[in-house]
Amino acid sequence: MAPALFALQCCALLVAAVLASRDKTANPGQDVTLSCQAPDVIKAFAVVKWIRTDLGTQHVLLYRENIVKDGQHPSFQNRVNLKDGLLKDGDVSLVLQNVTNEDNGTYECTVAQKDPFQWYRAICTIQLKVVPPGTKDGGNSAAGLAVGLSLGLIALVAGAAGGFLYYKKRNSSDQISNQRRSKKESKPLK
Repeated sequence: MAPALFALQCCALLVAAVLASRDKTANPGQDVTLSCQAPDVIKAFAVVKWIRTDLGTQHVLLYRENIVKDGQHPSFQNRVNLKDGLLKDGDVSLVLQNVTNEDNGTYECTVAQKDPFQWYRAICTIQLKVVPPGTKDGGNSAAGLAVGLSLGLIALVAGAAGGFLYYKKRNSSDQISNQRRSKKESKPLK
């Protein structure tokens, strides 16, 4: 039964990841807000950091009482801000001004609380798609979600079926072993 449980856990993580990550669509020239709400357990922020996963060590925005320019990717300088500069109510949303096609990518937000100092990794992951005007979603966000959920469901069913077959085979071989053992024990000694 362990393989079925493992498959079920993997599928649950897959579905959670698909649902937790969000898509955002914008047209070139627009300002876009990548919404992110920090967990309630974080009382006071020491650091808010937004990255785009393909930029390496450079960040999109680093906030430590003010925006830190050192290490910021040049394409984001003077184009990004936090939605609420005071970080009220855990809102750590990123405002990206005048988006361009080069802004396409996966953005992640991490935060650290002040006391005790502790990092919370990737509290938000958002896929930004910059599409031509008149195009709502680039034509594939709903299809991507449907494919992801379908694959997750297929993996769940396959895992459950594999676990069931494993359980039946193991149970069957245990019964045969027990029958052989009981036949040997019941034979009279000569």
